Amino acid sequence: MNKITLKNAAVFFREQDNFVILMHVYPDGDTVGSAAALCAALRNMGKNAYIKCSHEIPKKFGFVSNKYLTKDFDEETVIAVDVADNMLLGSLREIYGERVDLSIDHHGSNTGFAKETFLETCSANCENIYNLLCEMGCDITKDIANALFLGLSTDTGCFKYASVTSQTHIIAAKLIECGADAGEINRVMFDTKTKSRMLLEQLAFESMTFHFGDRCAVMVLTNDIKERAKCTADDLDGISALPRSIEGVTVGVTVRERGCGKYKISLRTHAPVDASKICATLGGGGHPRAAGCEIDGPCDAAKQRILDAIDTYFKENNI
Repeated sequence: MNKITLKNAAVFFREQDNFVILMHVYPDGDTVGSAAALCAALRNMGKNAYIKCSHEIPKKFGFVSNKYLTKDFDEETVIAVDVADNMLLGSLREIYGERVDLSIDHHGSNTGFAKETFLETCSANCENIYNLLCEMGCDITKDIANALFLGLSTDTGCFKYASVTSQTHIIAAKLIECGADAGEINRVMFDTKTKSRMLLEQLAFESMTFHFGDRCAVMVLTNDIKERAKCTADDLDGISALPRSIEGVTVGVTVRERGCGKYKISLRTHAPVDASKICATLGGGGHPRAAGCEIDGPCDAAKQRILDAIDTYFKENNI
């Protein structure tokens, strides 16, 4: 990995132009907020920039991203935000996988796929983007503040995850001072659910099984369940946190059918279990408390593989 400093990254953006800013597959609030805030700042500097993702951006994030999805220039500089591996670019990997000039990320599992990487582990990548914009001397406009607050809030579970530090709260406070609609963003992200989402949760809980003395809960979301709930991509956001919310569960697992015989595995854990180490054994990665990987089906086989990996981790670490 060719790591650079925050100061180096700021110089890079001042010197380059015509940016395409890439997000990871199944975009969450942090990758969308990171991309939108950086794009807005670059445009305010008089530079050309737009954001791009292989998957549709959930509608509830559109208020920060929609205006940055178009371009009228030839791309020259490729940026990735909140992307730990070029595999996470999805279908865009074929075009950009070997062309990423700079990756700005907060995942310790970053593979160093970009030509240069600014990597600082923190609660949300939007912390890194905020610090970068300050280093560049950019004004934090209301639009930028909203994008960054979206990323901070959603990637920290509304500031309740163990990854949250005093610096996270300080940045959030500064964003509110800059006009971020904190209350409304948190209401929409955490306190509003569609009827389809409520039905999806009901069906998901019905699928749940418990393992290892009830320390592990596994929830399965097949395509049939998603169709029965008539859910959209927006309705799936944050669903992986449900199994971990059960008392006594230290490892919450969501097995989500993707199609073509593939299953997305999402782990959410409590200390001392390191989700990223479990997922790494299956070709994935992430954070200590939130990680994921992809496993070939069928469903029962995919579920058993992640259970075997958890069992091995428990035994090796005497948990």
